[in-house]
Amino acid sequence: MEFKSKLIYYDESKNATMLSNANIAAEKINEVFEQVDSLLEIKPTKEKRQQLLENGYSYVMDELREKFPFPKATDEFNFNALGIDPTPLKETLKGLGIKSSEHFLHLDGIKVAVTDKSKEQMKENCSYWTRNDEENQKYDFANKLCEFLNQNNAEIQKYCNIFPGQGAGDRNSWAIFNEFIVASNKDGQTKYRPVPPKV
Repeated sequence: MEFKSKLIYYDESKNATMLSNANIAAEKINEVFEQVDSLLEIKPTKEKRQQLLENGYSYVMDELREKFPFPKATDEFNFNALGIDPTPLKETLKGLGIKSSEHFLHLDGIKVAVTDKSKEQMKENCSYWTRNDEENQKYDFANKLCEFLNQNNAEIQKYCNIFPGQGAGDRNSWAIFNEFIVASNKDGQTKYRPVPPKV
């Protein structure tokens, strides 16, 4: 039988954080775009933006060298002549494309943005799936265990109150909890769910 992966858990909180961070990163990267436009005095295009993301400082240098007043002189000499300190620019552009990729940003015209594709990639990044038949078996077992615990939580709690620190009362120390399931408390109600596989 062909293996079919099962969704174990979708981390909604993580996704919300990633989305917020991505929007902040997009704003900062677009500000850098505008700084480069001003420095190079060029009309931006999507193609030039892609080159900037892929090649960063080297792309800017290639464009600047075409505008240097002294083509045969060194870069340093021309920077001095133009009154430009390249160090902050180099630091600003370092890892620009990597930062964009890390936040799943994509070019939308001449700006990077959180697109529908970005959101799909983030959601997948926050989704935990089984990777083989053995994990499927563990996941099915964990679901059955969670179902039993959720249905009988009141009785388990009574037992814990009568025999504190024994058996189910020491639930967090169960090895099985670290391996299969996790407990969460919401509105005074304890709920159990399977945990994502260790990676």
